[in-house]
Amino acid sequence: MTNTDGVGNSDVKLGCDAFVTDQVMGQVVAAARQQYESLFPLPLVPFERLMLIDDTAELPMTYLIEITFRGQLDQAAFQAAYQTAALRHPLLVCTVHHETLVPEWHLSDAPDLAVRWQNASDRRRSAASDDVARWPPAGTAISLDRQVGIQCWARREAHHTRVMLQFHHAATDGLGARAFIIDLMTGYARLMGADQPGPRWPRLDYQPLRERAEFAAVVESEGVSRTSTWRKITDAYHFHWNQRPSPLALPDVDSGDNVPGPYVEPLSYLFSLDDTQRFVARAQRQRVWPNDVAIGLWFETLASWNRQHGGRRQRKWLRIVMPTALRANRDRRLTAANRLSYSFLARTPGQCADRKLLISGVAEETKYLKQALPSLDFLAGVSGALQIPGLLAGIARWQGCQATAVLTNLGETTRQVRKRFPRQDDYSVVGDVVLESVMAVPPLRRHTHAGLGLCLCNGRLGVSLRCSARVGLAGSRALLDDYIQAWQDWGA
Repeated sequence: MTNTDGVGNSDVKLGCDAFVTDQVMGQVVAAARQQYESLFPLPLVPFERLMLIDDTAELPMTYLIEITFRGQLDQAAFQAAYQTAALRHPLLVCTVHHETLVPEWHLSDAPDLAVRWQNASDRRRSAASDDVARWPPAGTAISLDRQVGIQCWARREAHHTRVMLQFHHAATDGLGARAFIIDLMTGYARLMGADQPGPRWPRLDYQPLRERAEFAAVVESEGVSRTSTWRKITDAYHFHWNQRPSPLALPDVDSGDNVPGPYVEPLSYLFSLDDTQRFVARAQRQRVWPNDVAIGLWFETLASWNRQHGGRRQRKWLRIVMPTALRANRDRRLTAANRLSYSFLARTPGQCADRKLLISGVAEETKYLKQALPSLDFLAGVSGALQIPGLLAGIARWQGCQATAVLTNLGETTRQVRKRFPRQDDYSVVGDVVLESVMAVPPLRRHTHAGLGLCLCNGRLGVSLRCSARVGLAGSRALLDDYIQAWQDWGA
């Protein structure tokens, strides 16, 4: 098993004077590069190519993760930790080259790994501006032809520092981003540890990067039983013809309510510890997973919203698309990469009227999705379409609404943090700051106007919402309020 616990003996030029002077961090990077440089260039796998095809300047295939620390991050140390962590995850410091039939990842000669710092008093720049230092970067596109797949902003407030990370989905999925964040906090804690050595660097395995499109180990996992050919046919029929979804109904938007430019700021809400514990206990009593509840309540919220704002101009079905992890046990040390596909769930508004039946039905379907892995059939379809030049791009360009909304669940984002960092009042201490929360929102695509992100951080459920400009800021707030209220009503 390849790992990067050790450090190399040589330094490496990294383009940041304050960082280059840190011999220890330079050795960490040199040791990592020694293990992965020979793997490149790497051809893009079908899912990564889909993310590039779906990518537009108006709706970039980028997702955001916001980390809130209590206290003031040391700017130089955080910059060094960020650069070190990124260079330990090679796909994050690559650009895409198109000289070959299949596009390839090439390590960037000069990756831009600068953290953009702001103070809370700084005025947010126009979203139409070319200045990428605005906060938050809700609509910032990443051009992988010339930019690497990660960007970072940090904002100092009176008692907190907020870090916004933006990842291009072609470079890594959410679990890969989570591995990067563990590295980022490890590096910072080691630099700020004074006389303490800090947590050990996580071991990373780079060889599986060659096998990002191979899922035999997932199929052979315990409990997996692939679906029948007939079920695949009927699923495809429902997806393409019988269950065509309605888009999210668009409210009447007051143009003065929107932020400047075509982007709407993501919104988030963190439930209390008591609320979260009550939700978990109730889910256990009903013998469902909290994620099943989250999906069911999202369906209910979408149905109510479309009823209120869409009138009779709606199709019969609502559809939620969910990123679905396809990681086997051997992927536990995989560096940041994509090992996932998409799953789709559909319901009629009438099926959303009975909350208990809705959630229990979702629980049965998610059980099927885990056991039969129809998400692999989606990948097979993408791979097949890529065999005909231009076909997938044409489908992506001309198809109508493929999902009413997105739901992504990063799970318990602090589980690995708790294992690696000391605790203070049930919070993890990272060097000289305290980790308070991690929130995330997924990318949007054409005709899919809302994306919901779930995280469990320090025992508290967090929900974040990203909406298109056609929904507007007020509409985004109202939709998030409706979803929060659905949780409160269910947990009462």
